[in-house]
Amino acid sequence: MTNDRLLHETQSALTRHWALTPLDGKKPIRSNWSKEPALELPELLAHVRAGHNIGLRTGSTSHVAVLDFDDASTLEAAEAKLGFKLPPTPVARTGSGKLHVYLQAPEGLRNSASRIAPHVDVRGDGGQVVLPGSIHPDTGEPYTWLVTPDEAPLAPWPEALLRRPAASWARDELEAAITLVAASEPGTRN
Repeated sequence: MTNDRLLHETQSALTRHWALTPLDGKKPIRSNWSKEPALELPELLAHVRAGHNIGLRTGSTSHVAVLDFDDASTLEAAEAKLGFKLPPTPVARTGSGKLHVYLQAPEGLRNSASRIAPHVDVRGDGGQVVLPGSIHPDTGEPYTWLVTPDEAPLAPWPEALLRRPAASWARDELEAAITLVAASEPGTRN
């Protein structure tokens, strides 16, 4: 069965000049996907018609960065993790119910995992996210737009995230863990 939603999203992404890559579930199928020239529409549509997903290549290739919230299912929860309100920008719900917040990619932004906040990953240069319209390989649920790129253009990368020291949250987490261990009963500190 052809995924008409993903066919539409693939075509729309290419009109935005977003670089795409074919996926097997959530993983790119091409070995040099992050460095190869952007694929053309016919090859991508053939991949979708064969029942596969499409990924958006993030960073300078598409001028898109994504905040990937692994434990937030609402925009309010995502903003609480960051400590500030996000500007209007495209937002997608993943097939597992979490959030992807799409923003303009600042020059040189790289991928990171939990550096800006616990369970918040950054997809920048050399990264990719599953394009809305694709189907999550584990849940069978689609990735969907909550706010489409037509409803809100990509907002600039938040200045607060450019200034945030990567180690500040780690220091807070370490201090909390030390306090927890110090307060635990002898024999339960492992």
